[in-house]
Amino acid sequence: MAKQSDAFVLRKLRAAEGYLELDMPDQALQELDQIEDPGPYELEEKRLRGEALKAQSKYEEAAEWLQQAAVMFPFPHGRQVWQSLSECLRETGRDSLADAAETNAALLEKAEKVLTDL
Repeated sequence: MAKQSDAFVLRKLRAAEGYLELDMPDQALQELDQIEDPGPYELEEKRLRGEALKAQSKYEEAAEWLQQAAVMFPFPHGRQVWQSLSECLRETGRDSLADAAETNAALLEKAEKVLTDL
């Protein structure tokens, strides 16, 4: 099978993000499922898949994808992913892990602010 082009992958990612903004997670996942190999867009694919699953209240599965995305973000970015991960972990009763993810989000927010003020 031929490798999917970057343009194809980006189109699917943008479509998935649009569907999430419209609160249509099922359609977002359908778009993401068409991506065979996200290549350099793996981080974004994982983040969007996690957010779509979270929107479906599939918190356990969402947390797995969001955790993968969170650790891939370069410093000091990724605050929103850590916050979303924290919310999923809290929904699954893993409060101590949720607190840790929330702390990471808060630290990244502070780091972003410090770097912006430089």
